[in-house]
Amino acid sequence: MALIVMLTVLLGAQAHGDNSRNALKGSAELLRGRVQECTAAEVRKLNKSGEGAAILADAALTICRNAVEDAVEGGVRLRRVELRRGMSPAEERQYRTALGRTLRDAVVSDAVAVRASDERRREEATHSVAQLAAQPIENLKKAVGKCLDVFAARMDREGDDAIEPVTEMCRPEIEALARGAFLADNSIGLAKARDEALTFAIQTAAKRFGGKVM
Repeated sequence: MALIVMLTVLLGAQAHGDNSRNALKGSAELLRGRVQECTAAEVRKLNKSGEGAAILADAALTICRNAVEDAVEGGVRLRRVELRRGMSPAEERQYRTALGRTLRDAVVSDAVAVRASDERRREEATHSVAQLAAQPIENLKKAVGKCLDVFAARMDREGDDAIEPVTEMCRPEIEALARGAFLADNSIGLAKARDEALTFAIQTAAKRFGGKVM
């Protein structure tokens, strides 16, 4: 009977320990997630400074230090339960340092990814502008006309009622025409280039739909 009682107590203690460990593990993961969320947001803001990934990571970790401290504490609590014993001061300091290093490495990796992504976007934007600058204005006007023709075939309206929605649908082509005109002669100003591109689109649409030329 005593043996059964002892086994029951041991099994209960083990189950309690497992539940406690699972709860602390979930808490530690949640706290690490908060660090990632905080630092990722700060890295995106700080990336505009042009600093390297390591500097961005250190700055983000400083801003998010409360979340970092909570994550380290959560990791230490979990470690104590996993070891099923206390940790010496030296052992705990060493483990805290390791946790902090792991968190920092993750943030540095995120910063490298953010910088690479922004660099790709800048390269794509530069390539796009270069392509646009190389386009003859007449080709850009033809692109606007082609867009208007596509929507003209699908519109069940005529006259002025059709002009506004169809020109709105062709905004990307109209904007491309405006930017192309500005790149070809920036003395006209981008605002005027946009006005002229929109006027061209409206006049072209009016011819397609029989509306008034505005």
